[in-house]
Amino acid sequence: MQLAAAVADDPLIEEMKFLEEAARHGKPLTAYKEQDLPLRWVPERMKRCLYDKDGAHRRLLPDRYEFLFYRQLRNGLESGDIFCRDSVRFRSINDDLVDQELTS
Repeated sequence: MQLAAAVADDPLIEEMKFLEEAARHGKPLTAYKEQDLPLRWVPERMKRCLYDKDGAHRRLLPDRYEFLFYRQLRNGLESGDIFCRDSVRFRSINDDLVDQELTS
């Protein structure tokens, strides 16, 4: 299933491709370095929730990272910003418009 976004360069789609690739290689998120994980999709207000302070160091919590991604994906799907083009229920706005030839 291929998901698409209303915005051409949606960072959630980029993250989804990253997670698909990780799953294809059988690598858990804990196997990746923090700097290798895409964070562009994370809203600024939520970034502080993804980290644990261990003394002077901050470390990314992969479980929270993944949970937030799925939550953001669900929000995108429910709002229609992210959709499946091949879905039976996906319709374009043109499907809802009345044909001019029929009204004449």
